[in-house]
Amino acid sequence: MSDKPVIKLPYPIHSKLLLYTFVLIGLTLLVIYQNYQSQLSAYSSQINQQIEQRNQLLALMQTQLLESKLEAIDQTLKLISSYPDFIKNSAPHTYLLEKYSQNNPEMQALLHINADGLLRYPMHQRSQLDLSGRDYFKVHQNSKTDGVFTSKPMLPGRGHSEPVMVISRGLYDSNDNFQGVIAAVIDIETFSWALSGISVNAQLFSSIVHQEGEVVFRVPYRNFEVGQTLDYVKDRSDKDKLPLTGEGIYQHFSGDYQFAYQTLPKWKLHVFVGENRAVVDELISNYRFAHLRNSFLTALSLMLLILATAWLIGRRLDINKQLIESKAALQQSYQRNQAIIKAIPDLLFTIDKNGKIIDFEHGDGVPLLMSEQDFINKHITETLPDFLAQRTLLALQKTLGSGESDYYEYELNLSGKQHFFMARSSPINEDRMLVVVIDITERKKSENALQWQATHDSLTQLPNRGLF
Repeated sequence: MSDKPVIKLPYPIHSKLLLYTFVLIGLTLLVIYQNYQSQLSAYSSQINQQIEQRNQLLALMQTQLLESKLEAIDQTLKLISSYPDFIKNSAPHTYLLEKYSQNNPEMQALLHINADGLLRYPMHQRSQLDLSGRDYFKVHQNSKTDGVFTSKPMLPGRGHSEPVMVISRGLYDSNDNFQGVIAAVIDIETFSWALSGISVNAQLFSSIVHQEGEVVFRVPYRNFEVGQTLDYVKDRSDKDKLPLTGEGIYQHFSGDYQFAYQTLPKWKLHVFVGENRAVVDELISNYRFAHLRNSFLTALSLMLLILATAWLIGRRLDINKQLIESKAALQQSYQRNQAIIKAIPDLLFTIDKNGKIIDFEHGDGVPLLMSEQDFINKHITETLPDFLAQRTLLALQKTLGSGESDYYEYELNLSGKQHFFMARSSPINEDRMLVVVIDITERKKSENALQWQATHDSLTQLPNRGLF
């Protein structure tokens, strides 16, 4: 069975460092993600808040403008109906009706309808029109109140394609008997253009909606047909009435619209102002993409930086480990060498290339010529006899020049006794050499004794034939 190949990494992986690295990368990514979400949420909130405030402001402005125009028309109806004998005899007031109907450009006509529902003014060319079936007549006939009524959009009659709305008030005598209706016919298109000054942005829309959900008119005026409804209002009109103000998002086939609305209780109308969110959603999408890209680049840069830092730390730990191991090995080697040196009875000298003694180890087997302070950091010519100094310089030159070892023997008379020594030199480096001095006195004595025995008779002590 063959052994599987083992993949060796160039540097050992430190498990704790790897764990810390992954934890730091995870925390970094979490912080970047939270920052991304926070920034995106803040930007989206700011954009949505701006739209909300803008829609609320425009809805309020549109409501005030609409209410002012409706109030002006209502004041006209009140003013006309308050004239003396207007209910009993309308003929003297025909001029008054014509005058007020021409003063207001949004008012298409003023109608005066008697209690039977017949149109008294303006007079029809052929006969009096019967308007008793209209909602603005029925509501006053049935409720017997002089309150204002706002009708839904309608077509005035055959041959008319432009929709209108009617604002009406009931006419009652002093005994509260119903005497008819006075109504203002408002041209929806003209009225819409009069209100379009506020909603000038192509992304904005404004709709005036009846409380039952039917759209009265839109600003700006386009593609308007009678009978259109706003589901947001219609779905709620059957259950609960809408609050006086509010906002929300209306989903339409053409896109989502964020809107705000104001309610005119007197007129039973809701003023909706909305803005197409397509542009806003595109801005948020672009911001999301740009911020996501920046977050990704930031995360990638920080991850690379963390990985590079972790690699450098790991490399540093490896180097420190190697240094510690090398130092321990060196210390062990040094201790071993010291033990060896102490066990050797020889004398060790370290001499530099200039011939100066820079270090020594004193063995027990070799006596010193002088004390340590007399030869350390001094030239060998100052500490050794001349013949020995010259021979040592010759060995220094040979050893450092060729890198080969050299040895020589010499004898010295120490304390009246003759001693024999052997010196062996070897290079330490190109600037220093090591000299080992061994005391060979006993060996020399043994050699001389053997030689004497070989040349002399052991009994007579006289030279034998070997000497000759």
